[in-house]
Amino acid sequence: MTIKISISSESEAILRRLAEQEQRSIEAMAAEIMERSLRTPSLDEILAPIRAEFEKSGMTDEQLSEALERAKHDQRSQRGMRRAS
Repeated sequence: MTIKISISSESEAILRRLAEQEQRSIEAMAAEIMERSLRTPSLDEILAPIRAEFEKSGMTDEQLSEALERAKHDQRSQRGMRRAS
């Protein structure tokens, strides 16, 4: 399928740079980016199972926030211990 689209000059510059880096034509690079984008699931699709599990858990937003804070601090502590050894 062949299509004609208009893009901003900023996007064109990025596309030209990417195509040059990959040693590909601008058209081939644009097609690859579009194909990849269409096949990549959206953030909503990726997060849907996590959101469903959260809803099923009955956990409040505040409880989730506290659990994430604890996990973050645990990770930082473990990282600090590994650097010290």
